[in-house]
Amino acid sequence: HPISLIFQQAQCRDFCSSRLQSRLENVGFIGLGNMGSRMAVNLIKSGFKVSVHDINAGAMKNFRDNGVPVKESPAQIAEASDVVITMLPSSSHVSDFISDYLKLYFNPCLLFLKIFFV
Repeated sequence: HPISLIFQQAQCRDFCSSRLQSRLENVGFIGLGNMGSRMAVNLIKSGFKVSVHDINAGAMKNFRDNGVPVKESPAQIAEASDVVITMLPSSSHVSDFISDYLKLYFNPCLLFLKIFFV
């Protein structure tokens, strides 16, 4: 029956969502510009354990001053995170991150989200 199939799928989705959320509690955020800093703050307000990195030390100061773990390199973010979110200015910056760090510290359970505007 179609209704029971939908119900079974919904139960599976709820189960998967709760398992996924418990496994994705350490979020690494790279790129703390206008958009990235606000997104990182919203994740913190939502209860995620967030660590941050930016090439601009000044962008990390406010986070450090408020007790948010600041990592000195993208590699440290990749090592410490279940999820890595990048909010970088261009796809070339994301490509550099992937080739330089993510390949070296890749965890098969790591979720990588890249966000940028064209």
